[in-house]
Amino acid sequence: MKKWATILLTLLLSLSIHHFIFLGLYRRSSDPKESEPPKEQIAKLRIKETIPDHRKEKGKPRLSKQPVKSRFKLPENVLVSSGMKVLKGDLGSFPALSIHYPSPRRYFAQIYSIGAKTLIFDKTLDKLLGEIDVFSSKITPTELSFKNLSPVKRVVEDGMVDEVKVKIASQNGALPSDYEIWLLIPRDLEAKWLGYQLEIFKLYDVKSHQVAQVDSYFDGKLKIRKIRLKSGRTIIVDLSGGV
Repeated sequence: MKKWATILLTLLLSLSIHHFIFLGLYRRSSDPKESEPPKEQIAKLRIKETIPDHRKEKGKPRLSKQPVKSRFKLPENVLVSSGMKVLKGDLGSFPALSIHYPSPRRYFAQIYSIGAKTLIFDKTLDKLLGEIDVFSSKITPTELSFKNLSPVKRVVEDGMVDEVKVKIASQNGALPSDYEIWLLIPRDLEAKWLGYQLEIFKLYDVKSHQVAQVDSYFDGKLKIRKIRLKSGRTIIVDLSGGV
């Protein structure tokens, strides 16, 4: 009897131990906290998904296609040679060049320094009175040789020049409107400016006969800013530098 009682007790203890081990394993496997993946792993996956590699690759060529502001640079002799052909050809059909500048005094000081001349013309007498200095209003009768000057006559209309005409008119008992102040630049400089315009037309794929007017800015050098076409369209010239 004692032997059978010992065997029965051993079996009961064994069953109890296995029951508790199984129950513990079941609870551990069914615990929701332990079945979820770590939050740090989820965060890392989301970061990779929000910035996929293929989007970065698509962004690279867009940067290379952005327009880059370039600098106009061409040898002066090339521009002069190109412009001389216009001077010797049909200059009358070439588009008008409008020149803007920071201030009249600065403009005339700069343009005089590169060989330009200002002349005064009496419209009532239809006569060229001579060379005039717009700073002093002094007229110098002169027999100018136009060989080295541009055939392009630019009539200057500016507040500073208007004051000069008022002064000359008061001295001669005339009206300021009786006079014109002409600006003539050296022939080579005119050729360079014409060649510069032709090269800009070429860069923007337009022909000179399509252009109504060219807007420029002068501050020591001429820089083209706009090309106004006869069709009404305006081209903005986005180039640094000038001639």
